[in-house]
Amino acid sequence: MAVFVAKWNQVLVINYWTRNRITEKIVEKLFGTFSNKKLAILGFSFKAIIKDTRDSSVIQICKNLLVEGARLEIYYLKFAKGSIEIDLKVAYSINGEFDSYI
Repeated sequence: MAVFVAKWNQVLVINYWTRNRITEKIVEKLFGTFSNKKLAILGFSFKAIIKDTRDSSVIQICKNLLVEGARLEIYYLKFAKGSIEIDLKVAYSINGEFDSYI
């Protein structure tokens, strides 16, 4: 059992590293700034065509991007604005863009 737990913990470490790496790559490709830029996020769950967002990497990547100052426009047919807002814990502006981090 201890071996399984150790391996599982490594999976979690790799997942965390990967989420941060994706954020870093996006920031790098946009020349280190999100000034006057809006990013579209297409999809939000961890699998296509489902409502379940538990452990979705997209949530943490979006949170990281918001911390970096990104403006996000999230499109996902299975969710209402409120559920994405809850997952990201952000204030939703009138124009439908996630533009502040709480």
